[in-house]
Amino acid sequence: MSILSIDIGGTFIKYALMDQDAAILSRGKIPTPQKGRTELVEAIGRLYDDMPDVEGIAISMPGIIDSENGYCVMGGALGYNDDFYFRHVLYERCPVKIVIENDAKCAAMAEARMGALKDVSDGPVLIEYIRRHLNQLYSDCPYRIPRAEIVTCKFQNDANLYGAMQCYLENVRM
Repeated sequence: MSILSIDIGGTFIKYALMDQDAAILSRGKIPTPQKGRTELVEAIGRLYDDMPDVEGIAISMPGIIDSENGYCVMGGALGYNDDFYFRHVLYERCPVKIVIENDAKCAAMAEARMGALKDVSDGPVLIEYIRRHLNQLYSDCPYRIPRAEIVTCKFQNDANLYGAMQCYLENVRM
């Protein structure tokens, strides 16, 4: 089984062909179309055409996403996706199983299932608690001290690709 995992960003679309164990078989990036949704669907369609034996597509994208219905309520950085049944239109171009999720949720899913938070039962809550209290400490401190950066992401810039894949796998198991 190979899945085309896609991270749609405001500037680039990153993509990876992944196996069922989320190992990256090939990867790349292309510019994100700025004109509109038709161009976006066609750009993803060309990626699909170039990948052999793709059984499904997993998409991480900005905005408010109704993943159950494949509907983009609000496109975030890509306003042309507002009020758009993205999965339905993309399926007409790429007739395979397609799962779509919000990019922040994908990144969190990658860390929770496979990454830095994998074995931490309340990991996301703990990280947010530490961040909030550190910010309070910095604002209360009478001295100017360098801010510590909390790095929690095992996957760096690939978190959305892995998270989209995790969403796809969970959706397929249902």
